[in-house]
Amino acid sequence: MFPEIGISTFALTWAFGVPGHAHGRMLTGKDLIDIASDAGIHRVQFGDNYALDALSDSELCDLAAYAESLGVAVEVGTRGLIYDNMIRYLEIARIFRSPFVRVVIDKGGYTPDSNEIIEVINRILPAYETESVSIGIENHDRFTCSELIGILDAVGRSSVGICLDTVNSFGAMENPWTVIDSLAQYALNVHVKDFRISRPFHNMGFLVEGTPAGEGFLDIRYLLDNPHIQKNKPSFILESWVTPGKSMDETLDKERRWLDKGISFLKSIQKEDSSQN
Repeated sequence: MFPEIGISTFALTWAFGVPGHAHGRMLTGKDLIDIASDAGIHRVQFGDNYALDALSDSELCDLAAYAESLGVAVEVGTRGLIYDNMIRYLEIARIFRSPFVRVVIDKGGYTPDSNEIIEVINRILPAYETESVSIGIENHDRFTCSELIGILDAVGRSSVGICLDTVNSFGAMENPWTVIDSLAQYALNVHVKDFRISRPFHNMGFLVEGTPAGEGFLDIRYLLDNPHIQKNKPSFILESWVTPGKSMDETLDKERRWLDKGISFLKSIQKEDSSQN
């Protein structure tokens, strides 16, 4: 059975707002839920580009009720593995009934080492475990897979896992196949993000760029065939690295086309899997 498909605010990064690139077509949390529901998708993930902690509790409850009314489950995410921030997001996870809080460790000048990370996790774990909410650490640039596994091993609790992003670890000089092989067993969630690598016209160096899901180098079958993915069925959340167009309107239209293509691709694989089972 294919894992449940969802869409992230990072599938529509430009529409939710990139600093320094304001526009008049900004999306809201309800917009993401509507887009998912209209596409027959029943799960969304709010990343740190739509900071839920900026909303009041009444606004959060209203958003959670809206998602529930449309049958859309919500996963919550944040940036900054900082005690106060993680406790606040535990409260937010409770409101949305999110099974985990996905977290990017670093935030601004806050770049803790492994020992600091382990210390923070151990401080917040009792509260998380009381609420049956897990912590999903995203592989995001700085840490190698072995370093992340070392953190998980040091904590030694099943309530701490990985938000497996298929391409972020290029920043740590590791490819998607290494990431999948190393981290799939810990995955609470997968960010399905496709890419291509090409030479620029001058042939000096390489460009790593996003593509619509299914049109790049990501081997989705390799990901799906991993035995840990088959067994645990982490949610598959669609994200995209959309290169900008010549205008903001062009960029926003392109981003939406990529989203539609990505959803169609994942649904086609889902249908193919269902027909074989």
